[in-house]
Amino acid sequence: MAAKTTVLVEPAQTPAELGQIRLGEVAAVAAFAAGVLLTFSVSAGLLWTDSAPPWSPAVHAAALLGVCLISYGVLVEPYRVVLRRETLRSPALKAPLRVAHISDTHVRRWSAVEESLLERLREARPDLVLMTGDYTASRFVPADFLRLLRGLAGVAPVYASLGNSEESRPVQCLPPPPGVTWLDDELVGVELGANRLRLYGVNAGNEALVRRAGLEKAPDEFGVCLYHYPDLLTELAKLPYDLVLCGHTHGGQVRLPFLGALVSMSRAGTAFARGFFRAKGKAACVSAGVGCESYGLPRLRFLCPPEVVVIDLSPADDAEAPPRP
Repeated sequence: MAAKTTVLVEPAQTPAELGQIRLGEVAAVAAFAAGVLLTFSVSAGLLWTDSAPPWSPAVHAAALLGVCLISYGVLVEPYRVVLRRETLRSPALKAPLRVAHISDTHVRRWSAVEESLLERLREARPDLVLMTGDYTASRFVPADFLRLLRGLAGVAPVYASLGNSEESRPVQCLPPPPGVTWLDDELVGVELGANRLRLYGVNAGNEALVRRAGLEKAPDEFGVCLYHYPDLLTELAKLPYDLVLCGHTHGGQVRLPFLGALVSMSRAGTAFARGFFRAKGKAACVSAGVGCESYGLPRLRFLCPPEVVVIDLSPADDAEAPPRP
């Protein structure tokens, strides 16, 4: 594998252009939280009444169910790292290639989350690991973060762009383990067998650079943009890349049946909070991430487990190739 890194120059964007919370999402979260608190409050109040109404068993059952679901969301799901598999064919590829997309690790200290992440990655056996920002929590152990990077690089070469968390916690200043390359508004050319890749790591908020960086890509080069925010995916068909990788949303972190994510923290909205998207030959992947940035509170996920996204890439005319295990 050959690689050459080039710095990309573009003025940083103003804070108004960064990922945002939408008013409708705030209202949805507030309504959900109010409903949960009301159920618990009414149930607790009914326990102190001498004559309970006939509908009190239903309220108590709802409150008990809520306790069970919250316990699952705190004690089980944040530690259940899963593999999500996607496929993409492109005329810019000459041979099959597997990449693993990891985002929002939010490492605090070494735990079962990091162990499970490495287990899933070894199971996937990717050719490349591509990461899209927000690597540590507000309080973290640097040695444990570097331990995770070493483990990832032990599976495949790692290329990582920077998220908004790296502005306050610049882990990119730590000496990277062998096999890990930070892309700080940088382009790296990578040759993997017959494939020629151009990986564009754009810092969170630099939207002008996202829009223009891939314009010089040759037709026989497969262009991947690593950009933390999914804000620009509403214009995916116009972006000059074959594949765009994003994170930031945590998939909503709490998702409800039939409704999906209540919040996205992105201008693109909850429709782009998690998933694989296609538009006019372009594709984008928004990862639900691995960790939880909860500012000292317990980890919480519900119907949105931490994930490693495995993307099997193949030439456009490789329709008869057997699926790779």
